[in-house]
Amino acid sequence: MPPTHVANLNSNTYEVLRLVAIHEEISGTRPGRRHDIVVLNKSGVVLLVACWEAYVEDLATSAFDTMLAAATTHSVFPSKVLTAASREVRSSNDERRVWELAGTGWQVILQAHRDKILKRFAGALNTPKPEQIDALFEDLLGITRLSDCWRGIGPHRIQPAHA
Repeated sequence: MPPTHVANLNSNTYEVLRLVAIHEEISGTRPGRRHDIVVLNKSGVVLLVACWEAYVEDLATSAFDTMLAAATTHSVFPSKVLTAASREVRSSNDERRVWELAGTGWQVILQAHRDKILKRFAGALNTPKPEQIDALFEDLLGITRLSDCWRGIGPHRIQPAHA
């Protein structure tokens, strides 16, 4: 069983491939410009971008949830994430809030941080540009400049920059 983010990507990509099949049924596969199907082409592009957006959000969420589920202590999270997650507790006028970190409270604080970050980025990723994706992964997981690992190798493929 693939992870949720992979299963969702596969399912969503199937929908894009279905649009391609419909395009071929209507206009064939021969080279050349097709008229009267521009709306189908635009729909395919919009759906493909939406698939990428959903994948990025699902991947970030899955990575965070996996880290949190496996963590026996807060120290597995980068300092930047811990600092941001604790900001609300530290800035509170109610000094008793520090006790929210006791026991497994750090997990609750990190979960609230996850929810806050995902809410902030959910609307912004409607056109998921590298800068937006980089900010999401840095704020949520402490991973800086994730997009530096990508490079195009053709019209339809992305692979890690180190490959």
